[in-house]
Amino acid sequence: MARLERFEKKLRVITALENSPKSVEKNWGVGGPYGLSTNSFSTSMSRGAVNIVDRLSNGLAHLGRQAKIQSISFQELNNFFKNQKSFLSSTPSIWPTRGWVTSDFGFRKSPFTGLREKHEGWDIAARTGATVRATADGIVVVEGREHGYGNLVEIDHGYGIVTRYGHNSKHLVKVGDHVKRGQVVSLVGNTGRSTGPHLHYEVLLKGVPVSPKNYILEE
Repeated sequence: MARLERFEKKLRVITALENSPKSVEKNWGVGGPYGLSTNSFSTSMSRGAVNIVDRLSNGLAHLGRQAKIQSISFQELNNFFKNQKSFLSSTPSIWPTRGWVTSDFGFRKSPFTGLREKHEGWDIAARTGATVRATADGIVVVEGREHGYGNLVEIDHGYGIVTRYGHNSKHLVKVGDHVKRGQVVSLVGNTGRSTGPHLHYEVLLKGVPVSPKNYILEE
């Protein structure tokens, strides 16, 4: 149940349904009368046994309610998906390369100056030459050397969404190319302001950097 809720939350962030007024409220209060009356059992069961039965009944009822809520929520998402195929294909949702995140989104100590700075993406450590894939459909709008990024590929996905792939060793696309989610666009490298082979990956929403974590559905 918890895993389904985490998956659904990511879908809602990606589809902008997180704050939808139609969304089903999950934090329903739990309490009120027990599902089973203790009176009918009082002549044959001890009070401790009755409490256990009542608690089990209450727990099962709560799980039933949560399952129903989850079912309704996924139905809402399913209906949304049917009408938003273009938007979904243009929204980042996969890892750009395989590796491990060595520097997260947010404030960090600069590896160059030692000062506190805002890191506007993810650094994903990987071997030189590892493939880098577009995380959604879009059009290549930048391909070349950019200050700090080294060799950079930037993809405009429409709907105000842009992704950046930096420090590449080689580019396999050019400006104007239409790319599909999963298409290889570059190879991991160590160009620009970098301390070792890795991919610097950014997601921007209407020009504002946001955490890539919210745009990766894979566990």
